[in-house]
Amino acid sequence: MRLGESYELAAQALEKASQTNDPLLNATAQYNAGETLFWLGELKKSQEHMNRALQLFDKVSADAVVRTYGYDWWMAAAFFLGWIELIFGKPALSVGWENRCVHRSLKGDKRAGLAEMKIAADKLDELDSRIMSAWRLALLAIAHIELEEYRAAEDACARAIALIGQTDERWCEAEAYRVTAEAILRNPKRDLVQADKHLRKAIEIAQNQGARWWELRATVSLARLLRDTDRRDEARAMLSEIYNWFTEGFDTVDLKDAKALLDELSDREA
Repeated sequence: MRLGESYELAAQALEKASQTNDPLLNATAQYNAGETLFWLGELKKSQEHMNRALQLFDKVSADAVVRTYGYDWWMAAAFFLGWIELIFGKPALSVGWENRCVHRSLKGDKRAGLAEMKIAADKLDELDSRIMSAWRLALLAIAHIELEEYRAAEDACARAIALIGQTDERWCEAEAYRVTAEAILRNPKRDLVQADKHLRKAIEIAQNQGARWWELRATVSLARLLRDTDRRDEARAMLSEIYNWFTEGFDTVDLKDAKALLDELSDREA
């Protein structure tokens, strides 16, 4: 997670690769730049590089890619593009697959699943792996919330946010703040002022990144808080603005929740 150095090397590789006519070399250079920019939270730039990588990978057979690298890097580029499209608020099939993965992970013994997640995270930490560490901690926090372990959830989120500050892996920063607020709000001793602060921070970060999906999630959470504290006009205005931005994915859980809440706020106003 020495991301500054990583991007400098990726930029050098891009320049050197551009001096050749090798599509595979150029594709890999584009991919490396795109992945580094993703972790840095430069999502639009990452998307541009990943699209170029796919165009170049398409000029080479999948067998040739696998023979060279032992892995089909076209798949890796497509994976990151899927994430970026999702974060930008264009979910469609991407969210469908995400929801299936989430539902599978939550089946069975939740406490045992949480223990396995902690073991996996600890093993990655032992390897000094930092890629997606903040996201893993956010997922741990969500699992703690499911088990009503709110203090542990807040602690996991605090570690995630601190780690983001160390590594600059900012693609999921908005979601880390949102989950922090959810842990506070689910706690019987909830601090509404702190929850409001974290959610507005999440929305600000998401807007700066153009991360519409994170913005939607944080806005739904904040709109519920505003509803419960008799600020329905503000809740309806902010929620309708982000909801009306979307043109697809209306059968997904998050957009369904947003629509149900928006209808509730509108009905009460009427």
